[in-house]
This record gives sequence, C-alpha cells and structure tokens, in this order.
Amino acid sequence: MPQLLQPLLQQAERFLAQPNLLWQLGIILLTSLLSGWLNQRLSRFLIDDGRNKLRHVALRGSQRIFFPFSLALCWWLAAEIMTSLQLQVSLLHLLQPFALALGVIRLLVYMLRKAFSDSPLLKTMEPLISTFIWLVLVLHLVGWLPAT
Repeated sequence: MPQLLQPLLQQAERFLAQPNLLWQLGIILLTSLLSGWLNQRLSRFLIDDGRNKLRHVALRGSQRIFFPFSLALCWWLAAEIMTSLQLQVSLLHLLQPFALALGVIRLLVYMLRKAFSDSPLLKTMEPLISTFIWLVLVLHLVGWLPAT
C-alpha cells in the first residue's frame, strides 16, 4: 500500500511547492464568492409569489443546481485567463470536476424527486447515486479509470 501512495505523495508535494499556489487559492476564493453572488442575484430575480406550484418547484430546483455549474464556469474562465497570462492552473483544473460532479448529482437527484413521488426506493437510491458519481470522479482523478 505505501508503494501505491508514494507517487501520490510526491505529486502532492510538488503541487504544494508551486510558486503561484496562493494566486490560485485567491482566484478560487474570488470566483467562489462571485458564483455565490450570482446565485443570490438569481434568487432575487426569480422571486416566487407562491401561487403557481410548478413555478415554485422550478425556481427552487434551479437555485440549487445553478451554483455548482456557475462555480465550474467561473473556475474554467479563471483558468483560461490565468493560462493566457502563463500562470499555473493545476488547482483550478483539479477542482472543476468536483463542481461539475456536484452539479450533476444535484440535477439527477432533483429529476428523480420530480419524476417519482416520495418513495422509500428513491430515498435509498439518492445516496447510492451520489456515491457512485463521486467514486467515478475519484477514480478518474487518480488515473485508475481507463480513458474511453
């Protein structure tokens, strides 16, 4: 087991020794705040009067789903800008799949909740779907998932 972890530890050490890691962390913080602000603005723009149930369901669902996708988009744009300035963007590239996975999980769970009424099977499937998506992401990032 230590032989498997050794390359990962060496890669983590090289990653933490990057000279512009603080720039990346600052950009991540700034874009995360921007994405949160955009989500808040969307919430204010899409005011729900509570009379139309379908509209209420759509608004609540879109607010939960919008944040991770807007976060991934902000991180992608920041990575493109930093790349054009010839700065390292490895941390941004590492975090983008996590935001996309969170968005996909929220989208799938939302669609399942709306497609099926409250059922014990659905409540059982939600953590299984989430765990499966996170597991696929981790296997992809570690390099153990074959490229297709």
